[in-house]
Amino acid sequence: MNKKYLNLSPEIQEYIEFALSDGKITTKEVELIKRKAKEFGDDLDELELVLTKILVEVELQVADPEPEFIETTPKYGLVDSFILGWKNCFKFKGRASRTEFWYFFLIWYSLYILSVYIQTGFLTGNFGQNEKNSLIFMFFISLFQLILCIPYYSLISRRMHDISKSFWFGFIPFYNFYLFCKAGVKGENKYGEDPYKVVLLKKIKNENGIVKSIANLKLQNIGGFIWAINAFSQQMLAAQMIEWQLDHTNKWLYLFGGILITIDKSSTFILNKYKSK
Repeated sequence: MNKKYLNLSPEIQEYIEFALSDGKITTKEVELIKRKAKEFGDDLDELELVLTKILVEVELQVADPEPEFIETTPKYGLVDSFILGWKNCFKFKGRASRTEFWYFFLIWYSLYILSVYIQTGFLTGNFGQNEKNSLIFMFFISLFQLILCIPYYSLISRRMHDISKSFWFGFIPFYNFYLFCKAGVKGENKYGEDPYKVVLLKKIKNENGIVKSIANLKLQNIGGFIWAINAFSQQMLAAQMIEWQLDHTNKWLYLFGGILITIDKSSTFILNKYKSK
């Protein structure tokens, strides 16, 4: 005996199962089941109890539908591409779109030129005249430049793969620039799937999208890191590990770091106010 149907006859159980085969049960089907129950001699009160329980279960299933999914094409923004480049810094296989490459290169090249400018300015000034300062500075700036090259080279490999070329084509002068600007192969190739392959994403209601995106940039962390560098340099001065006076540089670092922290705090405050309304 199926406990779900108590002592109802096998015939009426088949009627109920057939009515539930499409995941729901209508009023007409309930009336039909009750009429048939009289013919088969089933207890109507017992039938009413079973049908009530079944109707409650059906309503709960309707109230909690399956999550909705939407088809979407990946988009590569400026910040997203730069973060993605670092996440895949050791990934030399696979493919990278043209947009992802150039957005990453824009930020990467700016950082690299900035490091070269700082290196030239510091070593040609009073700072570079001290041997201890020069060795420490050259070690950190060289390490920074080396780390910068890792995601760039892996991205070159994936960009070449996107146009069905080998990694080494990315280092042919002038010709590589043309290849970097070339559109990728549509669809899958021997190096992997299309970066713009349509994917299924769970549909989530995105409220306050623009304001929320600003608050999620975590600029406060970057500003705090700049202040930490400042504090570290001051400790190095106090321990006489370096002898160059950083007063002028520290002022700019404090100012820039403070601006980033203020932007992050302000965006969070605006977001909270906007939500409260």
